[in-house]
Amino acid sequence: LNKQRKLIKKDLKQPAALLIDNYSSHLTSYCKQICALNNVKLIILPPNSTQYLQVLDLGIFSSFKSHLQSLRRHNTHDSPETIVKIAISALHQSLAPINIHNSFKKAGILRNILPNGHVYCTINKEVFDDIIKSLEIEHLLLKYVGTRPTRFRRPNGFGFVNSDEYEEQQCLRFKE
Repeated sequence: LNKQRKLIKKDLKQPAALLIDNYSSHLTSYCKQICALNNVKLIILPPNSTQYLQVLDLGIFSSFKSHLQSLRRHNTHDSPETIVKIAISALHQSLAPINIHNSFKKAGILRNILPNGHVYCTINKEVFDDIIKSLEIEHLLLKYVGTRPTRFRRPNGFGFVNSDEYEEQQCLRFKE
């Protein structure tokens, strides 16, 4: 996390939020603790909602697949090296800032920049209400099983899931 914050030139003491799906490996106590130690609120998306709220699903993956197919059409005799080069090129094209911005926008998350350069996000209530309605219509928030009948999982919480660890770290910072 520190490396990522340095890479994007953000103050390591500034609070941050990390939106992730509810895959069990993301919810380990170690992951929660590391995020809390780095002043990061770990926010888990509700089960079965990634097609509406997961930024990668909303814009990046489809763009990547489209670019990959387009580039592969011109290479009929693909060697493994060529496929890797094509995939990297497609990835770079799909990670264009406008694609990232539009993916967050589709999820109802709007980026705002303060005069001091700090970035914060707001929720577009209309978009978010539409997403919630879609989830309710499809009863997706009530499903706690995997997408295949063989994958049954224990229900995981969603929302701000490392609150205990985060509060503990805030108290320790306050004492310093």
